[in-house]
Amino acid sequence: MSRTELVEMTRSLVSHAQAGTIEQAPDVVRVPAREYTDPELFELEKRQIFRRLPLMLAPSCEIAKPGDYKAMDVAGVPVLLTRKKDGTAGAYLNMCSHRGNPVAHGSGSANRFVCGYHGWTFANDGKLLGVASPQDFGAINKAEHCLKAFPVLERAGLIWVILDPQSTLSIEGYLCGYDALLDHFGFADWHLFDQRTLSGPNWKTAYDGYLDFYHLPVLHAKTFGADFYNRANFFSWGPHQRLSTPSLTSTKVGSDEQDSLADMDEADWPLEALMQGVWTIYPHISIASFYGGNTRGAMISQLLPGRTVDESFTTQFYVLEREPTDPEVIEGANQQFAFLETVVKDEDYATGKRQHAALISGLMPDVLFGRNEGGGQEFHRWTRRLVAASDDELHAMFPPAELLLLPVRQIAYFVADIEQAALAHHAAFGSGPYFLGRHIPLAWSEHRGARVTHDHSSAYGQWGDVMIEFVQQHGDDASAFHDLYPAGSGRYGQHHIAVFVDGLDRAIADFAARDMPLAQISETVTGTRYAFVDASATLGHMIELYEPSRALTGFYKTVAAAAQDWDGRDPIRE
Repeated sequence: MSRTELVEMTRSLVSHAQAGTIEQAPDVVRVPAREYTDPELFELEKRQIFRRLPLMLAPSCEIAKPGDYKAMDVAGVPVLLTRKKDGTAGAYLNMCSHRGNPVAHGSGSANRFVCGYHGWTFANDGKLLGVASPQDFGAINKAEHCLKAFPVLERAGLIWVILDPQSTLSIEGYLCGYDALLDHFGFADWHLFDQRTLSGPNWKTAYDGYLDFYHLPVLHAKTFGADFYNRANFFSWGPHQRLSTPSLTSTKVGSDEQDSLADMDEADWPLEALMQGVWTIYPHISIASFYGGNTRGAMISQLLPGRTVDESFTTQFYVLEREPTDPEVIEGANQQFAFLETVVKDEDYATGKRQHAALISGLMPDVLFGRNEGGGQEFHRWTRRLVAASDDELHAMFPPAELLLLPVRQIAYFVADIEQAALAHHAAFGSGPYFLGRHIPLAWSEHRGARVTHDHSSAYGQWGDVMIEFVQQHGDDASAFHDLYPAGSGRYGQHHIAVFVDGLDRAIADFAARDMPLAQISETVTGTRYAFVDASATLGHMIELYEPSRALTGFYKTVAAAAQDWDGRDPIRE
């Protein structure tokens, strides 16, 4: 399904390119300049964001083999990452349980670590193996004095860690399904070609640049060129964002040739076209594709706050789809990586440092983010929200995936024409047959507390174990559909998943407590109530809630049964 989502985003980008438009935020937004310069706020951000949220601390290929490790400082916390004997990643507080001395430095390969202070020895899975001179030191329970383990999750060839050994926050829930899209890069099998660390300005000043194409032809006129694009559309999954410029073409890997996406069948769109742009992982990662040496590569930028409010450090990992052996390819990759150092160090970060020095004067109360800078607007909204959130509120924002993904009964898409969408999905994936319900009658419908006329049509078909629904709204009335895809915007895409719940009212209250408020509730003329709760801030879509009545479950069974031994004829049934 994640490729389907990539295709939908690319379709939107092509449509905007054809129209010469971009999606714009509703208003120009002001951000107080003190949010960049206040030392007390900076310390709060380190505690509330960098020590509570999952951080992507390494691509998998950095510690690829059992025994590989690296030690690093993250927002003042000494961290040890290891590849354990069983091939899984481990993350530990890099402090000997005797006196707190770091047990590892730099990076390399080791099955055990010996503290350089008193000689205590630890395995690379954190277990305390030995105490020096135990007969003199005295008896202790070694199992109680292992290295403190941090929560860790490895997905999509990336390793996330929470810098709190006691944290129960779901890393999977925090990713909001974004990892399934990142997995299309294929980083799990890639090669780390090179890396370096650059000093930068305040972490938010630096991160603003990764969410901004507006500056590209101006600040980077000497590197990218004064005619480089400066427009972007933004897609979000919770606090994580992708930005990509509307385009009709995609560059073929290994050449300067352009594929015309508008003239190609969507099923033939190449992966490079689907993944183009910049992918950011809140609060500190940027991923962008490059093709130096005519080989597929990416630069993963890992941004971390420094010791003071005006300082940050960015480690740039240049990863390649495969380890190069050809001298020409190696030279091309080296040139690409050197070029990117110039772009970031001498242009982006040099400008950011000057900008921060000027803001410290205090004479400019606010900075501006335009309607074409929606990514920056969202980044600062999320930052303020997360800094202010209590631990309970944080858990409510990112509930464990299993709490939300009750057995998924249906995946639904908002479309312009249900019949055309059903036929396209059937042609691409063999789903169906589809049962069409036109102008489905409702007894009543209420959107955001106000009664509305909700005229819509739907097509229902089976795809494997899940039902697919395509929904078309007739008219411009306010609705849960237009909440995500405004009337007249020309935007369409995934709208909701559907789950069965034991009690509708109780489920609505439970989801509201997790910061997923009720968007719309309706009742059919046959007495079936259903509701949409707004999970777009955390998951990027709505969730439809049903009580599993006999009539409803019977309909699901009818659609599923029609797909059994179906010969593919008559895919549309009224």
